Amino acid sequence: MARLVVLTALIAALTACARPEPGAPVARATPAPTTTTTAPTSAAPTTTAPPPPSTTARATVSAPPTTTSAAVQPDIQLGEYAVTLTGTLDGQPVERPAQLSVTGTITETGTPNGVNALDVCLAAGFPLATPEAGAVWFGSNTGCFPNVGLADTDLARTSAAGATVTVDADPAVTGLNAFIGPLECLHPVSEGRMEVRFGAGGAVTGSVTARGPCLAAPPAEFTATFTGTRL
Repeated sequence: MARLVVLTALIAALTACARPEPGAPVARATPAPTTTTTAPTSAAPTTTAPPPPSTTARATVSAPPTTTSAAVQPDIQLGEYAVTLTGTLDGQPVERPAQLSVTGTITETGTPNGVNALDVCLAAGFPLATPEAGAVWFGSNTGCFPNVGLADTDLARTSAAGATVTVDADPAVTGLNAFIGPLECLHPVSEGRMEVRFGAGGAVTGSVTARGPCLAAPPAEFTATFTGTRL
């Protein structure tokens, strides 16, 4: 009986210790945070199918081959030509034979007016020694005149385009370029131009215009065309 009383008293004491005092805060359990795991989703790669090949055949247009006729655009032909001059000397008709010389570049250094593409000389008579009306020398270098015996010197500028050669007189260098006027007076060329056009089969045509004074006399003008063939 005594043990039962002691046991009852012990249980009562333990119960009193477990109860919170009045007004004391009651500790409440904090629920554990909830985490939601979302499995990553990967989008399937997008593939674009190439368009089907065209079944329409493309027509290929080929340009017709270009042909160049030697009769239309012949090469410049070097050599000696026999030509006939037909023109006027200060308004008076003139017709006489002449020689046309076409050579490669004669003087390549020390020229007063640039290196010529090639050299061309037209000679009718001998105006420096034989004063015949209509005698004319017009050229780009002393070296292409016949039997001169002088050092090669540029007298004019030349240029070539296609089958045409142009010779422009240099007023600063007269030299052998001269013609005989109506009064058998020597006229050094102060301005002038010659054009030479080459054709098929050694044919040549051209024109020449030369102008210059004679001492105190007014300037005279020589104008002519020429045609000929290669010798």
